[in-house]
Amino acid sequence: DWFYWNIRVTGAEGTTVRFQCPADVFGPLGPAISRDDGMTWNWLGREAVRANGFAVDFASNEKGVRLAFCIPHTGADLERFLHERRDQGALRVEALCRSRGGRPVPRLRVGAVDGEPRHRVLLVARHHACESMASFTLEGVIDEILGESPEGRWLRSEVEFLIVPFMDRDGVEAGDQGKLRQPHDHWEDYAPPGIYPETRALREYVPGWAGDRLRLALDVHCPSRLDQELYFAATGKGEVHQKLARLAVDLEQLPGREVPFRKDSTLAFGKGWNTPAYYGPRVCFMNWAEGLAGSPAAGTLEVPYARTGETVMTPDVARRLGADLARAIQR
Repeated sequence: DWFYWNIRVTGAEGTTVRFQCPADVFGPLGPAISRDDGMTWNWLGREAVRANGFAVDFASNEKGVRLAFCIPHTGADLERFLHERRDQGALRVEALCRSRGGRPVPRLRVGAVDGEPRHRVLLVARHHACESMASFTLEGVIDEILGESPEGRWLRSEVEFLIVPFMDRDGVEAGDQGKLRQPHDHWEDYAPPGIYPETRALREYVPGWAGDRLRLALDVHCPSRLDQELYFAATGKGEVHQKLARLAVDLEQLPGREVPFRKDSTLAFGKGWNTPAYYGPRVCFMNWAEGLAGSPAAGTLEVPYARTGETVMTPDVARRLGADLARAIQR
């Protein structure tokens, strides 16, 4: 089911252009628009959508306008983010592997990167290439770890985070949707031997890196196109589910949260899409993660593309959500 799109418009100066789509491929806030070639983005609003299309007025000198289903995040955005933090001793940028297309797949170690930490945490995103709000959320996690809050200082001294921002590196760069890729997508590629270099490399690296100190393995996603609720999805393993439930309680009780969240929104195994029938014989990230040594808390966090309740999702809002997630992990 195709819904993701991301285009750059040229040659439209001084005109009004209507963009017509074959179906409703818009989220709760309509298309995202950038008038500075992707540096900053805004939402056009759902009211801009009429009969599966929308119109944009272009100024006479306006070039470099981009339009997309959601606010994109690509390797160029990550490189800018990491460059600004290049002098941070608690951030190590490494390579997990090379993608099918020959691109380096970044692997970040953040926090207590020297010696043996008390705890380890695994965070990944973009198994589905289009789910860009997840990447901004991970940036917020990183900044909280590197920052000077009490929680950040504690995490930096006690926890080593392994963060893989792009599990489908080629899809992110190509502008693919990635979700429901055939014969299966990256999220479903955790039964050996696997077909994607990224998932194979992660399965090989994590057990030795984590040892018996892995406390959390969390896969950050975006939910369905119109979904406006932030929620965890849990595995079917009771002990693992209980550990994830404690993280949900800590996030709900965190003071000063901007993005609405209810612990009761957690999608238990057997509910909604999170059922044995949905998975079939496939093994997804959280099925694999729940079997790692120590039975860490494992699951997914679904971050809406455009709006969570009445809160409009932007890169900065998602980063603040990431900071809250880091603080909840510290608890």
